[in-house]
Amino acid sequence: MADVDVRFSVEEARRIRNEVRRLSDELDEARRTSLRTIPDGPHYPLLLDAVHVARDIGQQLPTAASGNAAGYALASLARWATNIQAFMILVKADLWTEAYGVARMGSELAINLVWVAEGGPREHFPDADSRTTAMIHDARDAARVWFQEMHAAGATLLTSDGRPWVEVLASAKLVPHFPKKLKARADCTAITKGLYTFAYRGESTAVHSGAGLLGAHAAGQPPLPPKLIVHNVLEASFLVFAATGNLLKDERCGAMARRLDEARKVRT
Repeated sequence: MADVDVRFSVEEARRIRNEVRRLSDELDEARRTSLRTIPDGPHYPLLLDAVHVARDIGQQLPTAASGNAAGYALASLARWATNIQAFMILVKADLWTEAYGVARMGSELAINLVWVAEGGPREHFPDADSRTTAMIHDARDAARVWFQEMHAAGATLLTSDGRPWVEVLASAKLVPHFPKKLKARADCTAITKGLYTFAYRGESTAVHSGAGLLGAHAAGQPPLPPKLIVHNVLEASFLVFAATGNLLKDERCGAMARRLDEARKVRT
């Protein structure tokens, strides 16, 4: 499973770093005006601090020897930072259903990242690098299905650098023994299993609006109270930093994970 064509290259890591630097400029402005740019509540300043930490860590460039998993962790941390910003913007606008749907992406990201750091089955994917490679192959295979349907409908699709999608997806393939369903990957630890049940599954009601509407009507209440939505975001954020700290061996991630862990355990 160590195909060269699915590794996080130094060039790709540099692109991620440059994206995080752009994010950094925006966050400097957010830091100066944080009391006006984040929602009111006890946990949002902590989440903004976590985004700043992610920004600082995301600017480091992993070496070619650092492996696939380190690149995946760096990309996931950058993605988490943008996801949390979107969540807080929507909460600030009092768009809780939309914020709830955005939070689902953060829960999925956390589950996948913990699976890379801790998952299995170990006899087929013995380490984090092999699990990252398997996930990339599976993601490309899923993208190929979508591309083939688009292509059959007459679409001509190119990447940002002008390459046709058919070239990019040439290495796509099914991965034997890969736990394809997110629930199977979530089962790798007790906390991600709980996150899948209490966060990701619940957050799907915002995405599948028909089911959410009918479920809320049957219960006579919103899908989840805002406090529980924020708790789920803290839980996913804790997992992202804990797994990233594990994969990057970065104590700043570990320190932030401990702060988020304390916050998620507080019942308000």
